[in-house]
Amino acid sequence: MTTLTHLECALCNRRWETGMAQTVCSCGGPLLARYDLTLARESWNREWVANGPLTQWRYLPVLPARRPNAIVSLGEGLTPLVRLARAVDEGGPGELWIKDEGANPAHTVAAREFSCLLSLCAEFGVSRVEATLAPGDATALAAYSARSGLQSRIRLPRGAPSAIYLSCRAYGAEVVTEAAESAGWFNASDFQEPYRIEGAKTLGYELAEQFRWSLPEVIVCPEDGDLLSVALWKAIAELGELGWIAPQKPRLYLVKKDEPAPAARLAVSASGGAVVTIEREVERETALEIAAAEGVLLSPAGAAAVAAARRLRSSGLVQPQERTVAINPASGLLFAEFYAVRFPRNEASEADKLGGLITPR
Repeated sequence: MTTLTHLECALCNRRWETGMAQTVCSCGGPLLARYDLTLARESWNREWVANGPLTQWRYLPVLPARRPNAIVSLGEGLTPLVRLARAVDEGGPGELWIKDEGANPAHTVAAREFSCLLSLCAEFGVSRVEATLAPGDATALAAYSARSGLQSRIRLPRGAPSAIYLSCRAYGAEVVTEAAESAGWFNASDFQEPYRIEGAKTLGYELAEQFRWSLPEVIVCPEDGDLLSVALWKAIAELGELGWIAPQKPRLYLVKKDEPAPAARLAVSASGGAVVTIEREVERETALEIAAAEGVLLSPAGAAAVAAARRLRSSGLVQPQERTVAINPASGLLFAEFYAVRFPRNEASEADKLGGLITPR
């Protein structure tokens, strides 16, 4: 069972109670779930984890759900950790891995986040959830809302990939491009509630487990992975307090084109990492190379993370002996337009010709 004790503001450290739907601190800072890790250490150990569910809920003692029968799950977690074999050139890290979160339900790392959040919504009696989301996160809210029977409203940016829009609509979500927050709807946008971070942090626990209870020296968070970087740093701190990993902690690097959220900047700085910028064309070239050489279809954000890992090595910020994990937050299948720039289809394509031969028109 959970060892959750209270919520705490990431900025001012004010304490907040659990047991009800919470949003942000009165100072505006995000709330973080806190646990009795001494109790967790005494009543649970890492050797038992393998006997747990084959989902992220194998880490239940450090997750906030109090009612296991209310957990909303589609089988999230335990995603592949793929070591690159062919696409590591002389300028790249000697040991570069991709954590492929596109293998999650709804094809996104946000499956972890919304499994956790909507499980708590079920406990608290929340029935309607809305959020402004990056495209790669949207399908998860839609899918887990369908699973839990909640209503969901998703604000997507104009020009969001068609596969994401259509998936959200198929799951029954309302999709809008511009809308103000609505009274009576719970706001699940980034850093507006405490529990998406808790789901996302399971990625950190999972990395430790997959590396046999060590962690890589460097973790590269994907473009706009502000919430994920905070979640990973939280997981690393908890794992250290549990005594499950060595004292040396990974450095976190965050790919961003604009200013990170304050909590994300604090996490990255505390880890000894930094913010990295990757150009759009470099993202595309990296995605194409990884797909052809390694069989992993990256999202644009995941391609940026791999490109950043290589750049960090070539600049000397990552040493050849250091293990580096780049996180791919979503499947490239959701971003067909990103690849279509290089591979446009036309009416006389070979696929169309073949289809015409097999099936009369």
